[in-house]
Amino acid sequence: MKQDASRGTESRGSGRLRQGLVIGEVALTLVLSVAAMLLVRQLIAESRQDLGFTPDRLVVLDTHMSPHMSEAKSAPEIRFAVNSADGQADVAALDRLLERLRAVPGVASADAVSGAPMSDGGSNVGYAIKGRSEFKPGVLHLPIANIFAVTPGYFQTMGIPLLRGRGLTEADLAGSEPVVVISESLAKQQFPGQDPIGKQIKCGWDFLSDWITIVGVVGDVRQDSPASTPDPTFYAPVNQHAHAATDMQVVVRTHSDSEAMSAALAKFMKGNFPEVAIVATTMRENIGESERAQHFRTLLFGSFAGVSILLAMTGMFGVTAYTVAERRFEFALRFALGAQRGQVLGMVMGRR
Repeated sequence: MKQDASRGTESRGSGRLRQGLVIGEVALTLVLSVAAMLLVRQLIAESRQDLGFTPDRLVVLDTHMSPHMSEAKSAPEIRFAVNSADGQADVAALDRLLERLRAVPGVASADAVSGAPMSDGGSNVGYAIKGRSEFKPGVLHLPIANIFAVTPGYFQTMGIPLLRGRGLTEADLAGSEPVVVISESLAKQQFPGQDPIGKQIKCGWDFLSDWITIVGVVGDVRQDSPASTPDPTFYAPVNQHAHAATDMQVVVRTHSDSEAMSAALAKFMKGNFPEVAIVATTMRENIGESERAQHFRTLLFGSFAGVSILLAMTGMFGVTAYTVAERRFEFALRFALGAQRGQVLGMVMGRR
């Protein structure tokens, strides 16, 4: 006891500094832990988010036809005439490709889009609404929306609900009345409290200069990731926008496991359409890829939080052990004078 009492006493400044460092560690730990928990909650919420379509048993075939395919040595029924006069030969070739895919065992349906959800592709355009604005050079501040070319059965294959009007059909051909289907968010944004069916728009997506009639409204789709806000969107028939037919993503609804069907469909495409560049994935894989950055941030914050908790625990233990060692003589006297264990523990924890 005399040896303990003879030890040097700690200055008030150094004690405050040590305690301040521990408080800082605890505060940083709290911040990082809260951030990690919030990110985990966000990931859980995203996993339960309505994507606007049904992602299960869905395979995505990202296809691209090069400008040299009109010279390919493939069979006549699968030859692509890229850069044909009006592009309709390209559309016809795309239709034949889809027909061949639909005949593959295990395939429920197959359609194409110029930018599938959770994938690259698609465009955005400024547009004018007839009776409100004009679409011509020099007109500024036009609203912006995504626009995709699709085949007639695309909404059914993806599981995107039709909310009003009609979808796109085989009758929506080049030379017939230009039509478009819009998303629910665009309908709410531009036609609140109104029926958008029959309204007309004009945009600068291609050389089509006529007013385009809105014939239907479909549900919103989260295009970029489960966390993204659905953007206003136009869906136009590829028959009327043939320029998009050579660079489409084919979405295939399958009866069985999508991963096995993805490999089988990739093999089928390479064997029957060797001149078509293709990358086959499942929609679930694409969703996971779109969430990779968010997963990395969550893992990073979680790792920092775990390390900071360990450091804070180590710091608190070290400071407490040092303080108790310094005050062993005092505590021995208090116990000798009748102090209870709980009282001494309260002094240590309360820094009294």
